[in-house]
Amino acid sequence: MAGKICLEFRGLLSRYFGDTVCTDVEDCPSIKDVVIKLAFERGVPLDHGYLLFSVKNNYIDPETSVCSIESSKIVVHYVYFGG
Repeated sequence: MAGKICLEFRGLLSRYFGDTVCTDVEDCPSIKDVVIKLAFERGVPLDHGYLLFSVKNNYIDPETSVCSIESSKIVVHYVYFGG
């Protein structure tokens, strides 16, 4: 499946990505893999262990396939300790 998803970045991540990024996806990668690929393409330093994802105010597993997400808008949070 090929399609387009939009990621809304919150907090520090919006400084690197902007508020919203829409991207084309092929197959059905995990949402985490989509964000890691975007970060790599833009040279953004990112520790994926601190990423949280939500859809309609419900957190979703980072390994969730983009094909199984019913919304085209996914919110990406970056949570780190001691900051």
